[in-house]
Amino acid sequence: LQENGEICTTNQKCKSGCCRKGEENCESHCTRKGSEGSKCHTEIFFGLYNECPCGSNLTCVFPKNQKSFKLIYGSCEKYVKKTHMRTWF
Repeated sequence: LQENGEICTTNQKCKSGCCRKGEENCESHCTRKGSEGSKCHTEIFFGLYNECPCGSNLTCVFPKNQKSFKLIYGSCEKYVKKTHMRTWF
């Protein structure tokens, strides 16, 4: 598997699991998964990500009720498991 920064053709070839298309040119490189506050996306386009999904213990949160004809990106945020409060009588 390829290291971050190396040229790639699909996500499966990267140790990180993310082959991201470059903005400035057509080259794609292995890139680390998103950190807290970074831009993210969960969809794959032709075997590549436009933005990597989030790293562990993070989730990609998308803006609510946003409608657009262009691609909408989310933001990596800490995953907080909701616990249900029990009421004892």
